[in-house]
Amino acid sequence: MNQFTEIYKLKSNSDLIRIIKNPTEYQELALEAAKEELFERGVTEKDINEAEIVDIKKEEVDYIITPIFKRINLYFGSNTTEDNIILSLSVLLGLWSIIGLLQSWGLFKYALSDISNIDFSIFIFLLIMIIPPMATVLFWKRKKIGWILLAILLTYSMLESIIKFLNAYLYDKPDIIINFGIAIVFGLLLYLVCKPKIREIYRVNNKIMIHAIGWTFCYILVLYIYMIR
Repeated sequence: MNQFTEIYKLKSNSDLIRIIKNPTEYQELALEAAKEELFERGVTEKDINEAEIVDIKKEEVDYIITPIFKRINLYFGSNTTEDNIILSLSVLLGLWSIIGLLQSWGLFKYALSDISNIDFSIFIFLLIMIIPPMATVLFWKRKKIGWILLAILLTYSMLESIIKFLNAYLYDKPDIIINFGIAIVFGLLLYLVCKPKIREIYRVNNKIMIHAIGWTFCYILVLYIYMIR
């Protein structure tokens, strides 16, 4: 036991692992205290070696997020039309839909293999698989329902990523920065979709926008509360 022992009892696993992974930046006593505390918590040497260290410093967040903002900012210039925004979003979301289908293709085929015996859970799964490409196509064709479906989808995905980010932060999981970045990206896409000039094309007023986003938010909130009970 040394002067660092009591202090390190208050630190998270990620903080302690970070200390061990950077031995040149800390005193020998600090390293020993960090190792002892992790050992008492049941963290093995293998866990330490495989852990992904997440250090959310302002500089690192700026390094990741700033290029995204710069790229999105290209759409706000006077030389960029709403048509270009719609086309770019349609292509981006189309790729996202295709990747999602490819990743779940095995389950998708299994769900359709015996369509006569589809239960509610399989129906929801198929719905989740079908909505992204359907929303993308309808959005590209400038249909109001396409805008509504896309707004719901982006809101759902953003809130889901925020919940995963909070869970990762509270329970010291290594994917915290990934979920943070995903939530930012979906938030920016939702912001683009909700721009007044874009909504005018789809004849979507403030009331429709608030209903689409608000009811999705309420659904996610109720679902999350139900899951943690």
